[in-house]
Amino acid sequence: MNYLAKTLALGALLVSLSACNQNKQEKSTSECNLPVQEEIDLVGRQATIEYPDFKADMTYMSDSVLHWKTTNSQNMVEDGTEKIIYKKIEKNIFFLNWIEKDGTTVSQVIDYDRKKVFVYLSYSDASEGRGGRNANFIEGKFQLKED
Repeated sequence: MNYLAKTLALGALLVSLSACNQNKQEKSTSECNLPVQEEIDLVGRQATIEYPDFKADMTYMSDSVLHWKTTNSQNMVEDGTEKIIYKKIEKNIFFLNWIEKDGTTVSQVIDYDRKKVFVYLSYSDASEGRGGRNANFIEGKFQLKED
């Protein structure tokens, strides 16, 4: 999927996620096929995200700092503590963004009610002609550690 298609897919996802809750008088939770959940916040909590090729353990230390630890299929572990942008879009939907030490940029939408994470990664790639960067879009399964 090319960059434009990925960007459009992420935009469409955000629009569809917010459409169910945009007018609460007209739409019920069941009409949007969402389980009824109490409103949560991620700050001070831990979560595990299962991606197709690796697992990430997340600690949301504050609304401006998180710690991540990834483990791939060969049990190689990487971790980091990052300054983040954290925005609650609406009930149980969150947007996070950070830039890692190696320059990897992570933009993440977490949909707690659906237990899903949608991630757009941008990273250094010398073989890529567009500023030496490349990108991927990945989905994962989200689970708070207390759940």
